[in-house]
Amino acid sequence: MKKTILLFIAAVIMLGCSSLKTTISVIKQYPSNQFGAIDVVGANQLKDNDILIGSVSVFDNGFVATKKCTYEIVLQEVLNLARNMGGTKIVIKEHREPYNNSSVGVGISSTGGITPTITSTSSTCHQIKADVYRTETDK
Repeated sequence: MKKTILLFIAAVIMLGCSSLKTTISVIKQYPSNQFGAIDVVGANQLKDNDILIGSVSVFDNGFVATKKCTYEIVLQEVLNLARNMGGTKIVIKEHREPYNNSSVGVGISSTGGITPTITSTSSTCHQIKADVYRTETDK
């Protein structure tokens, strides 16, 4: 009986370990930008024709294997969510680094924008919150 209970608990934990969690807030839905590029920009790089269409967050539930939530994997999930919303740009509002006994800092994005970087005190995964924008073009 004890083995059955332990196996059940192990199975529940393993099922919870498999994926990242996401939240999506949509202001206005657009057709998917299935094959289009999504630019990662700083807030100061937005143009007048970039409209906010929502926000996304990708985080862990505390049981995700570290290899499944590197910065690259989490950013790719954010980009996929933005693409599905019809977005063409994202602005990273917050990036939480995994807990590794380091201090709070600021990251510089590849486009020169400053991204707040906070070290999580309990997670072993990167966590990203971003606003999603769509560039409106003249028709």
